[in-house]
Amino acid sequence: MTEQITTLMDGGLIRSSKDDEGELPRAEVPAFLKQNYGFKLSATTLETYASRGIGPVYRRKSGQVRYEIRELRKWAEDRISSPSAKAADHKRAVAA
Repeated sequence: MTEQITTLMDGGLIRSSKDDEGELPRAEVPAFLKQNYGFKLSATTLETYASRGIGPVYRRKSGQVRYEIRELRKWAEDRISSPSAKAADHKRAVAA
């Protein structure tokens, strides 16, 4: 059975019984993405992304938009690029 998600608004945590279980309403997704991935998105931006088909997968339950944590993590991790060196760092290393 999935444990309820707890949100501590004082800069705290969002947790479930397992890291990828549970779901969040759209209003709580920006805090989740900021805390876990450093993304600064508003609920309005998520709504725009949804209408354009470029946001995380969501479902409607009882008239409310809900995002599964598993899908949020997948969407966020797909947008994080792998580390790369700056061109200036590369030039200094070659010149040395």
